[in-house]
Amino acid sequence: MSAYEIVVIGLFIPINFYLVTRLFNHVFIKRQEARGMRVKRWILCLGVLAVLILLGFRPLPYITVLVSMVLLSGYEKDRQRMALVGLVMFSISVYWMLLFDLITRVLPQPVFEGPILSFLYVGFLWLIYYIGLAVLYELLRYTTSRQTQQLPKNMWFMLLLIPTICLVSYVCCYYAVILQSQKIWSAMVIPLSFAMLFINSILLMLYDSLATMVKATREKALLDQQLQMQNEYYTRLHTAQKRIAALNHDMKNHLRTASQLASTTADSGELVAYLDSVAQRLGKINTVISTGNPGLDSILNIKIAELASEKIPTDIQTHIPPSLQLNFEQAVVIFGNLLDNAKEACLALEFEQRFVNIRLSYANEMLFIQLENSSLPIEKWQDGLPCSTKEDSLVHGLGLKNVQKIVEENGSMLVKAEGGKFVITITLYLQLPKNDNYSTQK
Repeated sequence: MSAYEIVVIGLFIPINFYLVTRLFNHVFIKRQEARGMRVKRWILCLGVLAVLILLGFRPLPYITVLVSMVLLSGYEKDRQRMALVGLVMFSISVYWMLLFDLITRVLPQPVFEGPILSFLYVGFLWLIYYIGLAVLYELLRYTTSRQTQQLPKNMWFMLLLIPTICLVSYVCCYYAVILQSQKIWSAMVIPLSFAMLFINSILLMLYDSLATMVKATREKALLDQQLQMQNEYYTRLHTAQKRIAALNHDMKNHLRTASQLASTTADSGELVAYLDSVAQRLGKINTVISTGNPGLDSILNIKIAELASEKIPTDIQTHIPPSLQLNFEQAVVIFGNLLDNAKEACLALEFEQRFVNIRLSYANEMLFIQLENSSLPIEKWQDGLPCSTKEDSLVHGLGLKNVQKIVEENGSMLVKAEGGKFVITITLYLQLPKNDNYSTQK
């Protein structure tokens, strides 16, 4: 590379950084930070490139792409997407460089007498290169969106494998065509480079499509779960109301019979036996938990009934206002998944070891939830959560990870396991209507 080219490329480096930053701003979410931090990152990138030039490295565009990865620290962490975007951008820059190099080799090489004309010619060629690179980056911007949904790891690794294979192919092509000067390969490498550029250009669009599919699958599974629980709740409620209606219908007769027995029978034994039989009928009517929040009542009644059917002792204490703003989706995701996990953990133990304790309270605009259940020792953890043994990775998000995601929107969650117990403590920041003075009463 001549001195003219190094100078020209140096002049185009800020343009390269601008194109990269423009793409990053479209794909990722900026962090809230002082404006001076972004300037410092730019200065750091330019300083690193200056050091590389002084050490004898040529400031080629793909090296600029690698250095520009420092700018990613100014965006919200999204490791999956950042890794994929970095590989795709690097692959596009090297293949466009290879394609551009092959095309310019075919063109006749003019000879200029003065250095100014040579400088302008080199600048013109690199201008064409950066125009093409800008078009490719704009194509990436056009085919992708700001997607926050994470993919299952197997899908993500498969996507990462595509640009990785492209880079390995590039090394082979570069060795055959550039280093070995095997012109017979040039006719094959040019269409191959176009194909690789096209594949990498649509790779982010493929990521978005898969992420949308995963999100839709999870939302459908959640919706199905909500509808099923809602149907179960109203079925149980309807059954309970029928029993209560039947008892009310017979209550007059029960009272008259008891009154007649009391007045005509000297021995109270018959009266006591009759009253006991009535009490047993009352005991068969399940107590319906009523907090005043329909969504919360629905999921708690369903899950507590499921625990009771498995003979798992359950102790629940609720001290929350009826006007609590906890929507049905939050109630289903949090209590549905936590109580399902608690039931599974208890079923792995002997009958005498099983228990589930639920505590709900509200104070100072905060809802406190604590769920404690018996459990086997948890051997493997990941990101502060116990690893699941479920095979279906798409629906796996309906477990503790989904609970954590819902909670972290406006609260916090602490998970711990010790002494044969699994304890989850959740704090949600929920405000009551202005005319509700429950929190002040507390």
